[in-house]
Amino acid sequence: MRLNSFKFIERHFLYTHGTAIGTNMAVAFSVIYMADFAERLGLEASPIKPFVWQRFIDDIFSLWDITAVEVKNFVDFANIFHPTIKIHIQGEL
Repeated sequence: MRLNSFKFIERHFLYTHGTAIGTNMAVAFSVIYMADFAERLGLEASPIKPFVWQRFIDDIFSLWDITAVEVKNFVDFANIFHPTIKIHIQGEL
């Protein structure tokens, strides 16, 4: 989203990218966008994919049974889709 305005404590603000947390539609926008993001990654058809991929709004939990290098390659690939939405590896590889 671009040029999204909101009001907080009687002051008006303008987001130039994204939406403000807590606005009525923020969760719906996040869910829709992240579903599209996963579709563009091509998880269904990809030969490299997690055996578990769960999402809650914009947080993703995944489990892999491939090498650390393959996971890193997937993360690098996924991170080219949007300048501000990034997948980070947490935990041990």
